[in-house]
Amino acid sequence: MLANFLTAWFTFPVMAHVTVPNRPALVGALKDAIKEQRAGRLDAAEAGYRRVLAADAGNANANHLLGRILIDAKRAKQALPFLRRATKAAPKSAQFLASLSEACRLAGRVKEEAAAIEAALKLAPKQSALLHRLCSALIKLNRYEDVISAAGRALEIEPDSALAYNNQGVAQCLTSAPMEQTSRIS
Repeated sequence: MLANFLTAWFTFPVMAHVTVPNRPALVGALKDAIKEQRAGRLDAAEAGYRRVLAADAGNANANHLLGRILIDAKRAKQALPFLRRATKAAPKSAQFLASLSEACRLAGRVKEEAAAIEAALKLAPKQSALLHRLCSALIKLNRYEDVISAAGRALEIEPDSALAYNNQGVAQCLTSAPMEQTSRIS
């Protein structure tokens, strides 16, 4: 009976197409694609990342770097599934979440952009650039009280940030909230 089971296992037609990823080969292929990207050969890099993903669809780095190439090529909508896979595979990467937020912004998905930035800020709360991007998304969503709060957090990190003061001012002008003194000018 055991012999029949093993025979059935090895001859099962679906299993004939399943391959176990060769980790050292994947690492080499990923390194080659990264070299191509750094050298500016983006078509070759894209093809390299796609080869890695054909063998290991959940590879966080290949998904992220392919997503970055697609963003730079103004193909943000195409980048979204790759960046979503990257953030799913590496949920503690603020960088991957920031890239996802950028693709969402370029694709016109403002709610998803804000959600990705908020998730990235949980991992990297002192990144004022992310706070500024969050303010921009929140303004588009008419979440002005949240803009004021995010800009305040940015000012705690960068007390002289003109962009944070601007974001606060825009949000305050668009709400019925009274203008508080936010300037140090006497």
